[in-house]
Amino acid sequence: MWLRGAVWNVYTSRMASAVRLICLCLILNSLLGLTTAYSTEHELRVGEKVTTLRRIDKALEIYCYPPQPKQIIHLWRTVSVSVSIPSDKYESYVGSAVADVREQYESDQSYFKFNIFSSKNQKIMLHPFNGSCLGIYTDAAYRVDFWKVLMLAGGITLFGLAPKLSHNVFFYYLCGMTVGVFASVLLILFIFSKLLPRKPAMVMFLVGGWTVSVYLLQLLWSNLNFILLEYPSFVIGYTSLASFISFVICYRFGPVTDPRSKNLIKWTLQVVSLGLIFFSSERKRFPPKVRLLSESEFIEEGVVETKKALHHLRKHCSSPECNTWKTVLRLKDPLRFASFIEGSPHISDDEILNYERDSEVTLTELLTEESESESEIE
Repeated sequence: MWLRGAVWNVYTSRMASAVRLICLCLILNSLLGLTTAYSTEHELRVGEKVTTLRRIDKALEIYCYPPQPKQIIHLWRTVSVSVSIPSDKYESYVGSAVADVREQYESDQSYFKFNIFSSKNQKIMLHPFNGSCLGIYTDAAYRVDFWKVLMLAGGITLFGLAPKLSHNVFFYYLCGMTVGVFASVLLILFIFSKLLPRKPAMVMFLVGGWTVSVYLLQLLWSNLNFILLEYPSFVIGYTSLASFISFVICYRFGPVTDPRSKNLIKWTLQVVSLGLIFFSSERKRFPPKVRLLSESEFIEEGVVETKKALHHLRKHCSSPECNTWKTVLRLKDPLRFASFIEGSPHISDDEILNYERDSEVTLTELLTEESESESEIE
């Protein structure tokens, strides 16, 4: 028994250390997302209001609108982006892709830029069907999303207090009352389901009741501000009654005393805190490190990809999807193309010899020019 308890304590301490390490990594990642000055990309959605975190250095923010399907009902569709920054405090760049926007931005950062006819509009039009990207570079500070900051601070605080909260009686009653207020309808359905017979019709009724209850909770949450302003007395009465009933139920069963149950509560709180930290920043992962190819790897990849492309070409030309006669009319040497489809090489021996001879001549000329230039310098 003593050995089992020692093993369990070691296992618990190791899990706690691992969770602390994960929390530290997520915190560092969130902080890096607040201070990174490189350009970032965001996806635009219709009707969405975009805000971004305040940065230490100026940075280029790129917003891309994905291409929409070309359908008749979308014939008169237009896409526009309204910029709420004064026109003299930002620069905008519109392109078909992220690379186009960055190229415009880099060329615009030269010291000799000057365009007297340039004008900026607060409403920027984007192409709805081809896809467009908009880059914004401004001296004005971006508005801080305080909800993200509160999520980060709350996640860090909750993770640190999780061991104490799992043993706190007041926290037990508070959570029970909160669950009772927000899930009283679900609790009533659960108790009601225990009293009903297990028949198919009643099961369908209960499933439909649970679905309707979840929908009603979502509807109430989306209109919470309206309900609080229009029906304050009803909200206060419902909250008081649900809290009292939940307190009575929690008092009847008493607080948690089992050590393993307390550990489960602690780990649940820590998982919730890690989720708050993770979702407090849009920078959730680092870009992969790009590895440059060596000369031998580049040649090998070229050979492999060429063989793969030739195989797909032969397969396509041999399939019913290819119009054979139309393809033959466009060729200068149909016989050679036919032999290629049957498996012959796509390059003849004479072409290979000519290529090698031309390469040797070019290399000799380059070496001769280099030696002449060195002799002139001497």
